[in-house]
Amino acid sequence: MSASKATNRVGSMFWAIVASANFVTSGQSQMYVEVDKLTASNGIADDHFGYSVSVDGGVIAVGAEQAATSKGSAYLYDVQTGQELHELYPSVARSGDRFGRAIASDGGIVAVACPYEDSDSGVDTGAVYVYDAITGDQLLRIRANDRAAGDFFGSSVALGDGLLVVGATGANGEIGAAYVFDVATGNQLAKLTPNTGAQFDRFGWSVAVDNGIAVVGARSHASNGINNSGAAYLFNAANGAQLFKLVPSDIAQSDLFGHAVAIDGGIVAVGSRRDDDLGNDSGSVYLFNASNGVFIDKLRASDGAAEERFGSAVAMHNGRLVVGAHLDDESGPTSGSAYLFDVATRTEITKLVPSDGFDGDEFGWFVDLNDDVIV
Repeated sequence: MSASKATNRVGSMFWAIVASANFVTSGQSQMYVEVDKLTASNGIADDHFGYSVSVDGGVIAVGAEQAATSKGSAYLYDVQTGQELHELYPSVARSGDRFGRAIASDGGIVAVACPYEDSDSGVDTGAVYVYDAITGDQLLRIRANDRAAGDFFGSSVALGDGLLVVGATGANGEIGAAYVFDVATGNQLAKLTPNTGAQFDRFGWSVAVDNGIAVVGARSHASNGINNSGAAYLFNAANGAQLFKLVPSDIAQSDLFGHAVAIDGGIVAVGSRRDDDLGNDSGSVYLFNASNGVFIDKLRASDGAAEERFGSAVAMHNGRLVVGAHLDDESGPTSGSAYLFDVATRTEITKLVPSDGFDGDEFGWFVDLNDDVIV
């Protein structure tokens, strides 16, 4: 459910994950069990399969941003059977484009980011490709009207209510920007920029959209003059007007608040993956009211510890919140985990750990959920 998910991590260094697989659970009466493990039929080491994931309806979408000499690819799977349905490629593919670095799905549509794609405007302008989730056919290739070199358009993507929101962390003089499109036509509707932005804010690192409100994370913004503390912004998705700037009262240096964002049912969740409440870089997630920007609560893992990066990924749907902690040592050093919360009560329901977790897996790097399925 892409309206409640975040995608990110363009323009930074990333450590290798070897054929990292997804975790699919089925929930009934708040009991969750692992039901499948998805792998690419043609996957090889260092493809980064699972770098991005999304689930909507009966289809799971998975990005593999380093496949095929970093051209990248994406895969679609049947939720019920785990069968691989399609492998997606862009109409324009070059080594280093990183197609699949961000992914979103909603209403039978899949959007796949290609943030390092070059164009007549220069290198690394970026693009987003839109596909039919059932047939795998490419429907649109979307680029910003004012595209320029180094924009990294496709740093993040989100889908919801017929809208596509795309982050571009290098745009707007390297402050960053986000763009809103009609996903049916590909027409650009608005460009989102912060009222208080500065160079290298990484505005657009994460995006989410629901019920006409777009959320954009700027994880490196110096809120209250504090370096790399971060911020998140709420916009009217239709006209681009900024509604609120979200900054927690206890924000601190290098918290990276805004690294991940989600919105669903009038609630906004913002990940702060380097918050230090339970130890250095233990991480946290903040909840806000989407209608007025008011802080609601702060969530931490019940067994949280230093260096776990809880809040690196967040996703919400129908009153449930999933949070990734990809450096948790549950099954070995940096094996990773994820946590499920009830949004209304802010209580932790369960901790998700794969049956075959191993050192360095970084399980929980990306998460999504829809109905009774968690990926």
